[in-house]
Amino acid sequence: MHSIRTKITVLTVSAILICSILIGTLSAFTVKSREELNSERLLNTICDSKLDKINNYLHNTETSVETVSRFVYDSFDVTPLSDANVIGATGSGRSLRKRPRTAAQQAALDAYLQEHLADAEAVCKTIAENNSSILSYYYRINPELSNTVKGFWYSRQSGNHFKKLTVTEIGEYKPDDFAHVGWYYLPLERGRPSWLDPYENKNLGETMVSYVAPLYKAGTFIGEVGMDISYATLVNQIKELKILDTGYAFLTDKKGKVVYHPQLEHGVLLGDVSEEMKNVGRSNDTRLIRYTNNGVQKEAAWNTLSNGLNLFVSAPIREISAGWRNLSWLTLATAIATVALFIILTLSLVRKITNPLVQLVHASQQISEGDYNVDLSYEGDDEIGILTKSFQQMANHMRVFINDLNSKAFRDALTGVRNKGAFDIFLMDKDESIQASTPENAENFAVVMFDCNGLKTINDTYGHEKGDFYLQNACRTICKVYSHSPVFRIGGDEFVAVLQKEDWNNQKELERQFEQAVAEINAVAVNPWDKVDVAMGVSNFNPWQDKSLEEVFRRADVQMYENKKRMKEASQSV
Repeated sequence: MHSIRTKITVLTVSAILICSILIGTLSAFTVKSREELNSERLLNTICDSKLDKINNYLHNTETSVETVSRFVYDSFDVTPLSDANVIGATGSGRSLRKRPRTAAQQAALDAYLQEHLADAEAVCKTIAENNSSILSYYYRINPELSNTVKGFWYSRQSGNHFKKLTVTEIGEYKPDDFAHVGWYYLPLERGRPSWLDPYENKNLGETMVSYVAPLYKAGTFIGEVGMDISYATLVNQIKELKILDTGYAFLTDKKGKVVYHPQLEHGVLLGDVSEEMKNVGRSNDTRLIRYTNNGVQKEAAWNTLSNGLNLFVSAPIREISAGWRNLSWLTLATAIATVALFIILTLSLVRKITNPLVQLVHASQQISEGDYNVDLSYEGDDEIGILTKSFQQMANHMRVFINDLNSKAFRDALTGVRNKGAFDIFLMDKDESIQASTPENAENFAVVMFDCNGLKTINDTYGHEKGDFYLQNACRTICKVYSHSPVFRIGGDEFVAVLQKEDWNNQKELERQFEQAVAEINAVAVNPWDKVDVAMGVSNFNPWQDKSLEEVFRRADVQMYENKKRMKEASQSV
């Protein structure tokens, strides 16, 4: 059967562990969910923040082009187009082939276009010089309108000032030659202002991003106004973005082709790198995706820029989850420390509660064995303290009661010495001591038997009262001489003294003192009952021979009867 301490400890510690595990698991799950949500928010926030910054950069270019386009549209006069019979020109090079134009008509149109370009060039220059992100700007007149007035093109590749360049001859290149004339044909095909994906402009020998607006008046394609920004400038804004420890940002086009990536080549399809990235980037909604690249699990947030490119912000999952993992370990360590603390406190409290109970158990066992001298030290003012005090009081009362009972049960009422019952208990205790010891370390002792001669004669002649006085006088003399040894009355006129330690060493001297004391009493005695007439026999314990006190007692008894016989023979001869 387990102790109460064990049961309370097991129950309490189990409850603490179960609660800690449940709370710890719930905390870890909550922390993980919250941190994952925060990491998603972090990636999305970084992506949106950089998206807004780049969009503002792009928006400045869009605004500049739209401002020039508005000016061109508002300032352009339809009359010269009508007079020159070019209404409906599309810029394809085919729409005006069958329309005859006189030299005078063309000259008038060229003169107007030249004047128009001068005004547009002034506006473009003012706007471009106030926009530091503009790499080049241009206004290309529809070749169908004029072969001599082509437009203008300025660039500041090598400095802060724009330099006028020779405009591109559209007719020299095929429409699908994107590197040379893609900036012209793509917006024309779309029929609206458009961003072009980053491309290498063969005319300048530099990669750039262009925003071009086709211009129409009275259903006639007039030309295109465009401005270019440096691809390197755009990429630098992506490169400067720091995400956690090893995260990065990259760009793709609408089809998922890499436009810029710190680890992948330009033009690589994301779907070829990671299966999870096959359909990514084909929606304008902000999303979050997990994928694997070179064996590393990553997570990326993405969104679409105003120029149609997709901006990705990516970081390894181990870095994203580092926060909640560290927090989980901290939570676990805190939980372990808390559990350990509560277990220590529990054990201390259980010990404080059960120690008094253990004392009570030991005290009850002690009492059950007949020892009422218990000492309970717990003095708390709780229920156990009350129980301990009550038990102590009960033990004290029982000790007094038992002592009083023993004094009556094991004391001879006439002489006050221990009676036959007490001698029997002494006999058992002594026998146990003899059995537990070896001859070499056994304690020496001797048994002295006393028998009062002539008690029956005194009782019959003078009455029992005088006989009692006679016994008391004899007992008093025995106790006086053998004052350091236990004395028992084991019969009506028989007494036993057990000599130990100093009395055992001085037994001969004690015999002499006893004989002298008897002689002195008898010398002054007047009545028979005043005398002391005692036969005695002595026997010493032999540890090599005797197995019990009873054997010593029997030898002493034999010696006593021999002494009694000699005393009787001596009195008869007199």
